[in-house]
Amino acid sequence: MWQASWNGHSGGYLVLYQGGTEPGKYRSYCTKCGQKNYSSVAETGKRCGVCNEETRVDYIKPPMQIFSFPGRGIDMDEDFEDWSLYELRQRTELVQEFDRLADDIVAEALYIAQNHSVEERTVYMPTTELVLA
Repeated sequence: MWQASWNGHSGGYLVLYQGGTEPGKYRSYCTKCGQKNYSSVAETGKRCGVCNEETRVDYIKPPMQIFSFPGRGIDMDEDFEDWSLYELRQRTELVQEFDRLADDIVAEALYIAQNHSVEERTVYMPTTELVLA
């Protein structure tokens, strides 16, 4: 599997990394607040550690997790001499799709820059404090 990653730490260039999916490590979740947990309900009970409700359930199938190999770009040190025509076409289509994605990202960034402005706004967040009365 290949995935596109925006590398914002190195000048903001777009890189197509090698990666894939694998079963995640979460085993249960709370049906009320959505908190995910690494332990099963059978191991630790139904009580959620965040909302304190008895609403945790086990995943029937653990959610999949996306991973990538940073620094291992597509075709890095690749020798195409032994590739079949089918494999070369597949890779060409992948790179063309990635190129279209990059064009779309640039078009969206230009649209935002031309049609929006940055404004400073102070947002007050309500907080709850415990005090002795």
